[in-house]
Amino acid sequence: MNMLKNSILNSYILKKLIPTFFINLILLTLILLLDKIFEMAELIISKGVPFFMVMKLLFFLLPSLLALTVPMAIVISYLMVFSEMSANKEIIACYNSGIHPLKLFKLPFFFALFLSFFMIYFNSYILPNSNYKAKKIYSEIQTKKPSAQIIENRFIDNIDGYRIYIEKMDYHRGELKNIIIYDYKDNQNIKTITAEKGKLNIYDNKKILSFNLYNGSVYKYDQKDKTKLLKFNFNNQQINIQYDSPNTPSVSKGDREYTSKEIKKNLAKFKNNLEMVLKKEKTLQKKINNKKVNDKSRKYLQRNYDRIKRNIKHLSNKINELLVEYHKKFALAFSILIFAFVAYPLGIITRKSKKGYSYIISIFLFFIYWICLIGGETLADRGLLTAFASMWLANFIMTIIAIYLNIIVIKGHFYFSFSFLNKIISGIKKHVLNKKN
Repeated sequence: MNMLKNSILNSYILKKLIPTFFINLILLTLILLLDKIFEMAELIISKGVPFFMVMKLLFFLLPSLLALTVPMAIVISYLMVFSEMSANKEIIACYNSGIHPLKLFKLPFFFALFLSFFMIYFNSYILPNSNYKAKKIYSEIQTKKPSAQIIENRFIDNIDGYRIYIEKMDYHRGELKNIIIYDYKDNQNIKTITAEKGKLNIYDNKKILSFNLYNGSVYKYDQKDKTKLLKFNFNNQQINIQYDSPNTPSVSKGDREYTSKEIKKNLAKFKNNLEMVLKKEKTLQKKINNKKVNDKSRKYLQRNYDRIKRNIKHLSNKINELLVEYHKKFALAFSILIFAFVAYPLGIITRKSKKGYSYIISIFLFFIYWICLIGGETLADRGLLTAFASMWLANFIMTIIAIYLNIIVIKGHFYFSFSFLNKIISGIKKHVLNKKN
């Protein structure tokens, strides 16, 4: 009989939990997507990028948002469901019927566990592949529509031999204000061109950016005396820039575009290189310390030794960055299960049926988690924490909170007073009113 009761209750909870989770997941993803949508709309409307290409880019950017919104949706959904059940006295009714609230966590636990294992695969393979495809599409957009890479108040470095800065641009008319073009395609004749205003014409068939510049100056070094800087003023000047070569360079993968297997492969390669360099360092150190070596040779050896030390630092940093990225994939996936263990008892003891409370508490919890995660990553970059400790620090802190909250529920304390918050709010109100008087 008890087994039948438990089965009915678990099914009842799951029927409430799963729709709530997916509604919150869609809502949170749309909220985070809004910023991207405005950016995509600008690419279509202002910069003339084809709609289909922008939609492809948006599709491949979506997994990077889901990696964040899935754990957030778990916190909010579990809080909503169990807060509502606790506020409606359903938890107390189960307890009085001989069913401990922890038994109600059986199916929600397996649901969170399933999501955690799915997100391990998602973060390890789907997410990095999507990031790489998004990077390739963005590179394709820049090649096909060079105006898409022109961003106001930012230097453009993607065109070989040029560095371009534009303060303001009217994308519809192609009108520009306060332009700086740094031309270094000829190392023997480097020059800087400035102009108050201009107009940009793009010739896709010839792969040419044509700048018509007005009221400007050209600065370049004197060929005979490199210490002298020459200045030439102009009223109108046209500059044509070839923005694409016949062989477009392939897009390389960064840390976030590596799958777990690729990270392991790269780690093995960097570790082997580090071992070889460390052996060279020891050999050079012995030669430098050798008293028979003359001063000239010692200086030469010291320069090589300094270069090797820089190489060691670079390889060590690269290994650390890859390890951080590797552990982040698993830490974020397991955060789902930990958040479930935090949100379940927290929902019971807060006993708030209003959804607003669930959102506020969830944001607070996720804020703590991200502070710990970012803080851990910063400490890892400075070499104060290992990559493992830095990425799992946030999960460890949340686990302590989960244990404490579950102990409260196990002991049968199903109510948490918010009176201290009311006292703080009333104290602030009194302080504000006293200042006004």
